[in-house]
Amino acid sequence: MLPEEFSKEMWECWRDVAVAYSAFAKNMGVDTSELYVVDALWDEPEGCSQRSICELCDMGKQTVSAICKRLAVRDVVVGRASEVDKRERIMALTEEGREQWRLPVERMRELVDKLDPTHPPELVVLAGIRGGICRGEMHGLRCGDIDGLTVSITHTMDNTGKPREKTKTLYRTRRIPISKSLRAAFDARLAYMEEHGIPTGPEDRIICNDVGEWIKPGVSSQWWRRNRRALGFDGYTVHDMRHSFASKMARDEVNPKVLQKILGHGQFSTTMDIFVHETDEQMREACDAADW
Repeated sequence: MLPEEFSKEMWECWRDVAVAYSAFAKNMGVDTSELYVVDALWDEPEGCSQRSICELCDMGKQTVSAICKRLAVRDVVVGRASEVDKRERIMALTEEGREQWRLPVERMRELVDKLDPTHPPELVVLAGIRGGICRGEMHGLRCGDIDGLTVSITHTMDNTGKPREKTKTLYRTRRIPISKSLRAAFDARLAYMEEHGIPTGPEDRIICNDVGEWIKPGVSSQWWRRNRRALGFDGYTVHDMRHSFASKMARDEVNPKVLQKILGHGQFSTTMDIFVHETDEQMREACDAADW
């Protein structure tokens, strides 16, 4: 790709994916460069050469060698001489290394099972995990924005408690697919609202109190801070849940362009807009694959 073709929006997409990897690396207790190496080895049960790791992670040979040595000391990876070229080392994840990767995923699934979608702050956290929808967008979501397995993100809400009918940046306005499990969570919340006489009209907020009044985003953050230790996520923010969604998609090798559009981090070129139907299909598959 030519430098002039690498637009500002694509840089923003790369940055956000990098942030997601960084957040996940923090959860794993390793630095980001170590995470890249482990990620490169995840789908290679027989291992791959350090040269291949260099190409996959865009790192120098000495850097990859040093990372592999650190991971080997911690029994995350093991190396052997290549049968083709004895000078080349083949690296593979150990069972202990794979177990370290499984734990955060299992913890995230346990968290999902504990969250009550009928309670607004918990639904906000759940939407971050299962849909990559940020806190402000959830607090600005109207009942009419949910249509089947699609959600329209048209505005957000700030901490003053006042909704912004227009988002700060155009690319934040988007229509994205959601997984069946997130749709079920929304349905549970809507059913609760109807049962308790809370308005559910097209313009009514889904994140509201028991009399239908808007709730400030800070309320969800306060609930999370009070309960995150008991849930096993002490030190993590509500926004980290959105990062978890993004990092899982990145680990599953979801097309970065698809990921960018789902998360609303920017627009790609007009060429991408021509293939709207294809892009929608890719986003649908990506959300289904990333469902916890």
